[in-house]
Amino acid sequence: MMKTLGGSRSMIRKIYMLHLLLVCSMAVGVGLLIGYGLQEVATSYLSKSMGTELPMGGFKPWLVAISTGVICAVMFSIKPLFDLFDIPPLRVLRRNLGDKLAVSRVHLTMSALTVFLLMWLFSNNIKITLILFTSTLALIGVLFVVSKLIFGGGRKLGLKPGNSWSLAIASIQKRANVNAVQLISFSLAIKLLLFLVVLKNDMISDWQSQLPDDAPNAFLVNITQNDLAPINDYLEQKNIQVSEFYPTIRGRVNAVNGELVAREVSLQDNEEKDEDARSGIGRELNLTWLKDEPAQNEVIEGEWFGENAVAEASVEESMLERLDVKIGDTLTFLIGAQSFDAKITSVRKVNWATLKPNFFIILSPDVLADFPATYISSVRINPEQKRDFSQLLRTYPTITAIDIDNFVKQIQSTIKQVSLAIGFVLAIVVLCGALVLISQVQASLGERMQEIVILRTLGAKSRLIKNATLYEFLLLGGLAGLVAAFFSDIALLIVQQQMFDLAGKLHPHIWIIGPVAGGIFVAGLGYFMIARTLKQNTQGLVRALA
Repeated sequence: MMKTLGGSRSMIRKIYMLHLLLVCSMAVGVGLLIGYGLQEVATSYLSKSMGTELPMGGFKPWLVAISTGVICAVMFSIKPLFDLFDIPPLRVLRRNLGDKLAVSRVHLTMSALTVFLLMWLFSNNIKITLILFTSTLALIGVLFVVSKLIFGGGRKLGLKPGNSWSLAIASIQKRANVNAVQLISFSLAIKLLLFLVVLKNDMISDWQSQLPDDAPNAFLVNITQNDLAPINDYLEQKNIQVSEFYPTIRGRVNAVNGELVAREVSLQDNEEKDEDARSGIGRELNLTWLKDEPAQNEVIEGEWFGENAVAEASVEESMLERLDVKIGDTLTFLIGAQSFDAKITSVRKVNWATLKPNFFIILSPDVLADFPATYISSVRINPEQKRDFSQLLRTYPTITAIDIDNFVKQIQSTIKQVSLAIGFVLAIVVLCGALVLISQVQASLGERMQEIVILRTLGAKSRLIKNATLYEFLLLGGLAGLVAAFFSDIALLIVQQQMFDLAGKLHPHIWIIGPVAGGIFVAGLGYFMIARTLKQNTQGLVRALA
């Protein structure tokens, strides 16, 4: 219209760019106010729940929020806006001109890249970003195919005319492209919702369950050989649960296959860092020697020490990667001024959650037989046994007790705080999903009003139209919830294994929760949005359309 009235391309560009700037500024301003209000509510609630005063957010969240709003406004709208300037003036008479400019591959690529970069910015973790982004792309692809098959093939179902389900499917078919977009939007919102629900209720519970109720809550270190037997007898007499006693010696990995490894720089010894040296640990380790494999360890490669093992070593899997070694390599250890070699014969996976003494490197008994050692163990001290435990420490003042009970309580407190924070984010996601649904229904309200007028003119009863509308939203929500549950469970399975280091498992209950919650949520809110239109008489709808 502007081009028809003589508007130049540059003037039209300035008008729309100014319009984009105003909308972006207003959206960012309103968003900052709403965000600040939500932050104050969340801070107040979390402070009371955690029993501590939370620090101020600072300026960084404001900058991130503003930049996110500007990036979204520009990257999601700039390509369609520039395409809009190329629409010919003849479109006033021929409405089909310019229709191909609606969506382009460049626009989709820019939007996807923007979403990926924002996910990376917020998570600050490329692995979890790739997991969520890839699962989301797969979800969109599957939903697009499924929607085309269902919405395009629904005519072959053979439902009878005058049936509410027939009318609902016909309505879905008529808006196949729009409904495909709605289906993807609903599924993404439900996917994120289910992801957070399982993360809050199941995965954190699994994480918390790694610390058993009878886990040790104290370490005993620096036990001499002479004190070992009487201490063990005293603990058994007082029924204090104690794990195995392990001999320990402080030592350093000095070389790998004869190649010296890098050490930490010591200012006292005026050492200089060797940039060309092989990567090492940089500190001393607690070394031990055992004949039998510890219960909380699992040999995943190689074999445990045999009866006649000579100068052998078993290395924990993460230490194997850090030293960049493999089975068959020879490690040179340095204890004081004495050095010795040991060949790697096995790799272990250690369950660190048991809170029992574990070691990165375990040597065969013959290697350290001539070295003086002290012993370490873990104990479980119940409240009624604290007096007996204190008496033990007074009797043997050379023993050092490390209290890990407070450490465990701090971990459990942190898990509870994370759970509260996720619950608050969950509420925001529900609100955002509702806003997406409202906007989708609002956008199609004019077309729905026209359909209602036609159906009433053809003699359709109000109950038939109401049920058809309800069934339409119910189908969309149920299908979106089913697909969202599938991809959410796959993403959760990967996150469990890669991020939480837990044994991955599926969550069958969300396969029921997803479709049911999706159907109820979409049907309830969608029907509520259109209920007022359904109550209007035909004359009022015609006037509204005019």
